[in-house]
Amino acid sequence: KLHIELHPDLILKFDSSTDSLFITPNKYASNLISVIGSTGTEPFNLLIRMEPTETHVFRFFPKTPDRPISIMGNFNDWSRTSDLLSDKDGDGIFKTTLHLKPEIYEYKFVIGDSDMLDPENEDIVSNNMGGWNSVLDLTDFKKKPSGQWVKKTQKGSYLAFTFLTSDKSLPVKTNVFWNNIPLHPDIVDPQGNGDVHVNINNLNNGLIRITGLDDQGRVIKENHTILDDGIPLSTDENPDDWHFKIIYSLMIDRFLDGNYLNTKKSEGEINPLSDFHGGDFQGIIQKIEEGYFSDLGISALWISPVQKQPHNTYNE
Repeated sequence: KLHIELHPDLILKFDSSTDSLFITPNKYASNLISVIGSTGTEPFNLLIRMEPTETHVFRFFPKTPDRPISIMGNFNDWSRTSDLLSDKDGDGIFKTTLHLKPEIYEYKFVIGDSDMLDPENEDIVSNNMGGWNSVLDLTDFKKKPSGQWVKKTQKGSYLAFTFLTSDKSLPVKTNVFWNNIPLHPDIVDPQGNGDVHVNINNLNNGLIRITGLDDQGRVIKENHTILDDGIPLSTDENPDDWHFKIIYSLMIDRFLDGNYLNTKKSEGEINPLSDFHGGDFQGIIQKIEEGYFSDLGISALWISPVQKQPHNTYNE
């Protein structure tokens, strides 16, 4: 059974019908909050990260306000009905206010069954389908990324993490977790320059997570350090560990036909997209030997299940 303790800066609502937890911060909430919870007898701490958004008002002045007006874009998965505009003050201008991350967005207004560009915005871009979208660029509001912690050295029982600052900002809050449980302050030693020393003497197998807030209120990128039998793993010393693999997932039949002699098409009527395409192990081996995957930086292949398939079609 899931249990989550209440937090004064958060509104928590659990929807059992969708098995979803909805979290809403209040106006003055910190950008990084730790919430205590448990599943049965297993405790955990849930880190809630708030990403600042920008408030933007979309406006549209219709010639004849007799049809519903909405806005669609890559901020709402191009939904034609999610964000309706309204004229609450009766000035003839239909508006809606959205809270958006400081990114670049494409959008269109939807008037009844038709869609159109924003007549007040000259910034447009091709939609790659013969048409155009209006563009909203909020990237001027984007903050520089924070610094980050990097595992450095181990001296005795202590594992040292160096803080690499991006703009002279330093951490003002440091969260260190072991398998989603905060480590006791007695074994975490934050330094004045932002570095952190963690006593791993009694830590065996699991994951150290370090994050926090800097003096500009930015959430610091998490550092993940894996311990195996109390030893921290790294890409330099443990290059064959699966945690550090860069995986390329492929479907054998769709990848490359390396041996045309074993290529067979299905018997009967079948859509060409559903038929065999001839890919085989020889095609994969060929690309390995050519260095195709190495050039991409791939270090592991995830190959689709190998199953014997019928050669005749089945039509309902």
